[in-house]
Amino acid sequence: MSNYLTVSSSADSLYKVSGSKHIGKTFRVHSEKEAKQIIQDLWEEHPQATHICFAYVLTVYEKLERSSDDGEPGGTAGKPILNQIKSAKLTEVLVAVIRYYGGTKLGVSGLIDAYKNAAKLALEASGIEECEIEVQYSLSVSHEETPSLMNALNRLSFRKIKTKVEMDFTIEISIKEEMETQLLSVLKDLRLNSLKAENLAKHLS
Repeated sequence: MSNYLTVSSSADSLYKVSGSKHIGKTFRVHSEKEAKQIIQDLWEEHPQATHICFAYVLTVYEKLERSSDDGEPGGTAGKPILNQIKSAKLTEVLVAVIRYYGGTKLGVSGLIDAYKNAAKLALEASGIEECEIEVQYSLSVSHEETPSLMNALNRLSFRKIKTKVEMDFTIEISIKEEMETQLLSVLKDLRLNSLKAENLAKHLS
């Protein structure tokens, strides 16, 4: 997977029914740790909320999906939120729905409808963006071998992040994930004695 769909930006929605208020929120996230921190922050922002139900889907760094009913009847909150994410074919996204109880029970079908619509409205407000996965490398060579390295890199499509000139020459670059094999092949063919290559991380454009 070199391209994926996610939300363009964070967004909010408001869905009211029978006095209950459901606030939908979307976030672009890249790890479960990040998602859990956002949920914790939402509780600090909404300490009087009755429930904060959520779902997230991650496939780039971590291969997982999670959902939570947060005390609502099983399958009435987290799953409807998750289904909205999956029906839009999105990943690297968290959708949370904050509920303030209005005094009237909604029943199973009413809860499902409320959480589904709050999530759907928030995702529609966020918009969809197609992103590319890139890989970052740090490449170090002696000053004598720097021209050979740069001539080879200039034949590839890459984005320079930064360079550093000390005892050796170091350049940090970012390339599309699909071009990583080509980069490694080019570096191997160069046969530079001083070359040190380090895979820094995948990141998302």
